[in-house]
Amino acid sequence: MIYLTGGNGFIGNSIYHFLINKKLQVYKLQREYLENLPPVSNEKNYLIHCAWNGLHSVDRKSKEIQSSNIRLTKTIIKVLKELKIDKVIAFGSQAEYGIVNKKIKETFPLKPLEPYGLNKVTTSRILSSFCESEKMKLIWLRLFDAYGPGDNIKWLIPYVINSALNDFSPKLSTCSQIWDFLYIDDICNCIYKIINFENDESDFYNLSSNKEIVIKDIIENIFQIIKPLNAKPLYGENENNNLYYLNGDNKKLKLMYDWQVNISIDQGLIETIEFYKRLKFLNQ
Repeated sequence: MIYLTGGNGFIGNSIYHFLINKKLQVYKLQREYLENLPPVSNEKNYLIHCAWNGLHSVDRKSKEIQSSNIRLTKTIIKVLKELKIDKVIAFGSQAEYGIVNKKIKETFPLKPLEPYGLNKVTTSRILSSFCESEKMKLIWLRLFDAYGPGDNIKWLIPYVINSALNDFSPKLSTCSQIWDFLYIDDICNCIYKIINFENDESDFYNLSSNKEIVIKDIIENIFQIIKPLNAKPLYGENENNNLYYLNGDNKKLKLMYDWQVNISIDQGLIETIEFYKRLKFLNQ
């Protein structure tokens, strides 16, 4: 049985539907975790832990909001005990590394700059210690920038897409940063591979595309595909993010689980744009 936290968020909901389409049995755990637990399954049991408080930019800097995730982690540990979980697949973040101006490997030191990254690191250590003591496997995935259909419209790619679809000029930074974007289906396929692989051990991995792209190139690509009548990107209207270079080495993950990135940024943008076009049409 596969149990899932954060099943209503972008990543969690995408994973849920992906695995259901693969004919796997997935149970979404509700926020009142310990009050709504299902009967314990006699099968191999997996927990995919996507839930997290305070994902948006302002909330990531809040010590109060981010520290609530430590309380959430302690609750999740009780869930792991109750459901007799064999393998935990949990989402960390590239924010655990802080600012690193070169391709990031898992061996790099963790130097988070904000409460969000700091509490991701703390959570990984709490879960790692618990899983080791209980002989459960923990696969901790440090996720780089995800995108795709269903993403929150406040994030960069959906914001720009929806701006162009509505013939609105988005206010942006210079967009000179070089980042690493991973399409949601590739993330879901990675989770599927990890679930079906039995000969692994607890470990930490970068979940990334391993491909550099200048953010401005993504913006220009979106506008070239949509071709709004009057709108254009307003570069330099906002401050640049201080992460000028963000790229993760994913060789370790690819080698262990025979996983690879299948969706190019061009294809992923087309799929994402089509999703928001359909959503716009349905809302008219």
